[in-house]
Amino acid sequence: MAQTDTAKATERCEAAVSETIRRMRGRDAQELHFVAAKRVLLPSTDEETSVKGEGRYRGASGAGVAFSYTCAYNAQSDATSGVMFRETGAARAVPEKAFDPDLTNLSPQACESAAAAALKRSTRA
Repeated sequence: MAQTDTAKATERCEAAVSETIRRMRGRDAQELHFVAAKRVLLPSTDEETSVKGEGRYRGASGAGVAFSYTCAYNAQSDATSGVMFRETGAARAVPEKAFDPDLTNLSPQACESAAAAALKRSTRA
């Protein structure tokens, strides 16, 4: 793929993604930024290039919202298609409080087993 085609595919897809995000989120999407280091361009046919990447925008609360996107660019028609984005992180208006429990390693099965064992001990006593 020529450098010109790469630049055009990137430009057209990121413009299409920006337009889609603004259309779907309205005023809630401000200051869109794309992460160049996360961008991947893959030629899928002679004329078409698949563009995938990540970015961020500032949400209504002022917090950043991360997203990933995909898009297809056709060099022959100079058009984009298949534009999709997915928010990958929830916007947080305030930082997480220090006293909030860390539930990332919580296992429901381990909790149920511990509760059952505690009940058995309490009924024996």
